Amino acid sequence: MAEQLELGLILESKQINKYFVSSAIAEAKCHFKNLNTRRFWQFALEKIRSSKKMTATQNFYVKDKDFLNNHPMIKSHKKGANEVMQEIVDDIFNNNFYNAFQAHKPFDNTRIAIVSVIRRQDKLGQTSIRLNQDFINFVNTKLNRFGDPLYVPIEKIPLLKCKTNEIYDLFMLLKKWERAFPKKQKDWAPEERYGILEVLTETIRNHLHMPDEKLQTSTALTRNLKSKVKQINEYGDIQVTIEAVKINNKTVGYHFEITPVKAVKAVKAVKADGFQLPNGIIVEMMIHKITGKAASNILRQYSEDEVRKALSALKQTNAKKIESSKFTYLQGILLKQTGKKYVHK
Repeated sequence: MAEQLELGLILESKQINKYFVSSAIAEAKCHFKNLNTRRFWQFALEKIRSSKKMTATQNFYVKDKDFLNNHPMIKSHKKGANEVMQEIVDDIFNNNFYNAFQAHKPFDNTRIAIVSVIRRQDKLGQTSIRLNQDFINFVNTKLNRFGDPLYVPIEKIPLLKCKTNEIYDLFMLLKKWERAFPKKQKDWAPEERYGILEVLTETIRNHLHMPDEKLQTSTALTRNLKSKVKQINEYGDIQVTIEAVKINNKTVGYHFEITPVKAVKAVKAVKADGFQLPNGIIVEMMIHKITGKAASNILRQYSEDEVRKALSALKQTNAKKIESSKFTYLQGILLKQTGKKYVHK
């Protein structure tokens, strides 16, 4: 019995260590500004997550061939593998501190080392890293939901900037398009801060530098872009929808609809009798250009479930069948589904 109990504790310890090591890497990844370093941490994080056995003091290794596969600088012969990896090692070594302060002592700044050992192994084509136990303990404390955190991070870099290279590139591209809307986009509605644009497949590929052969087919690229858009939407700065544009059943480009969340928040601020509009529904309404008082009136007169169901039906309707505005068409769906007629106020 004692043997079983001891074994259970060991397994639990390994599981907890693995969880906190993964969390520590996620924190460390956000700390570095160098894009290659963040990508390196991303590979390290996946390696830890997929590891069957992990202890807090264990070294882990990232092989050059895994991380540097299809690296643009190496493929163009501008840099060698060792040079790129040495820059990453130097970046980690020179910025090996995470600033934090004790929650109850805000003036007691603490610089916690992220890694205790980082070593290039050129002959083996890999990099060895051991995380600092104090840093893992810091993450452990900060993530503890059952008590006040001992340490709180001073700097918080937006999570999206820590994601993979292509997701961040797509995000910045969409942000650039958002700013450019008033100049060229015919579907621009300045009072609603909402825009529609279409981009050729070739343009997307050139911008995102997607050399992976798996993404050469339109189906794979579409799936990849939809996955990235989903993560961008989860970040919460802009809300994006994407659809493939097809000619003769062949994907030639992508149709993006972008709504800055600050516009969503502006609409969300409209209240009636202390009632605040749900953010998710407002985003969906703004996609159909239903905003302001119209959106507020709908939420007054119908329940959230009724509106969600009607919006879902509107989304599935072929746009060619909608002869009126989408707002008017939505009223018809609500009347048909609930039996309640929309009242203009």
